[in-house]
Amino acid sequence: MKNYLILCCMFIASCMTMKSIDYNNKILERDTYFSSLDSWLITGRSYIKNEEFDVQSNFVWRYASDETELHLYGPFGINAIKLSASDKGIFINQNNNITSIDKNNHASQSILSWGKAYKSFNYWLLGLEDPNYPSKTIISEDGTISELNQRFWLVSYESYQWAGKVLIPKEIVLINDDFEIRIRVDSWRT
Repeated sequence: MKNYLILCCMFIASCMTMKSIDYNNKILERDTYFSSLDSWLITGRSYIKNEEFDVQSNFVWRYASDETELHLYGPFGINAIKLSASDKGIFINQNNNITSIDKNNHASQSILSWGKAYKSFNYWLLGLEDPNYPSKTIISEDGTISELNQRFWLVSYESYQWAGKVLIPKEIVLINDDFEIRIRVDSWRT
């Protein structure tokens, strides 16, 4: 009986394997998937704070290969602002008044800080580092990025959620010398 028990234990142990997880491959798979997309859209809520303002709003972030748009709006669409960024420049549209954002426009200096990094935000919102700039990352046990330091921004991912077959961040905190931005993603789609 004792020999039979030992034999059964050995048989069961031989069937078991330790699952090895390569977290870099998980991140690369997500990166490859997101890189293959021509466009995507994220909706959610944001809290943006700096020396000039302290604002809570809803947002829509639309990425297309040639342009990024950020719509910020309050309840019932009140106080809507649209930021557009592309290789042509960065523009803010408020009440159909379009203003170009540049270093000479002092009224928009705080937005210029965001505008310089908008292409990186396209990666950060998906839980990825921008491959075009050096970064320091902390990877969590499940293979997602929990913290990222890149382009003078500290990006902390507090939680992730499933959007179809892919994990995307649910709660993100982005901090630099000028801004503290808290984002809660409600939906993501292509």
